[in-house]
This record gives sequence, C-alpha cells and structure tokens, in this order.
Amino acid sequence: MRITKPLALFFMLSLAVVGLAGAAGIGTFTIEQTKSADVGQIGIATLYVDNTWQPLADDVWVKVSWDGAVLGYVSADWKVGTSRDAQLTDNELFIKVADWTNKFENGKIAIVDLYFQGKTQGSSPMTITVDHVRSHEGTSTAIAADLTQSAVATPGTFTVAAGNGGVVPT
Repeated sequence: MRITKPLALFFMLSLAVVGLAGAAGIGTFTIEQTKSADVGQIGIATLYVDNTWQPLADDVWVKVSWDGAVLGYVSADWKVGTSRDAQLTDNELFIKVADWTNKFENGKIAIVDLYFQGKTQGSSPMTITVDHVRSHEGTSTAIAADLTQSAVATPGTFTVAAGNGGVVPT
C-alpha cells in the first residue's frame, strides 16, 4: 500500500510533463461571405483559420458543407499552401491543404476563396468539420504534433439576394 501513493504521484507528474512538452495554442476555423450574390450570380465565401499553434500547423484537412438548394459550388482560389486539393461531393467540399516548408503563420489567415452561384433567394448555413490539423518535423513525414484537438470550427451563413428573381436551372 505504501508504494501506491508514490507511484500514483509519479504517473501524475509524468503526464503533466508530457502535456507541457506537447503542442500549445488553439485554432479557430471560420467561413465568411466576402462577396454577395444575387440569384444566378457568383458570390464568394472565404475559409479562414485564426490560430496561435506552436508548433505551426502545416497540414489541414477540413470539410465545408452548404444547402445545395440555395448554392452551387463553382471553384476555389487558394490563398496558402503548396499542396492543395478540393474534392466535391453532394453539397460538401473536402479541402486538403499543406505547406511543410513555409508552415501556416499564427494569426488570421485566409486559406481559400470558395466561389458559389446563387440558385435561389435565401440563406444557406455553411458548416465546417475539422478532419485533422498537423505539424510535421521540418519537411519530413514525421508528425511533430497533432493539433486536431485544439481546432474549433465556427459555422457561417451565405445569403443569396433576389436580384432578377427566380431559380437558376441546374
């Protein structure tokens, strides 16, 4: 029985030290409508991350989804990353962006501008789901820190105005 208290204390201190040696900071993903759209016209929603991660993130996978009755995806204009991919499924875009050389700086940075065509007047919620956020050791494949647990996603809204009215045929 006497050894259990010192042993328990040792394990608790070990966990505390491991926690201090790990990653620090937080990252908040947001999506904001940065160009308005009328029915039949093109608008823009920008995906941002505002972060204080240490070590710096360099590998981000997120999903952005929307109401397909209100919006139709057109294209993406990348703002960061040397390796970029956007996979479209029904009303969802799986965004993969990485830059192991330059990393993603702290502060609020634009990741990608997403272009949408307004299909009908109304508002569409735009949700973000974080798949993973990682930091690698230099440019190697060795993961220095998995930052996913410190990533937060805040949804946005994209509004389509009446403009000329009507619904855009698909």
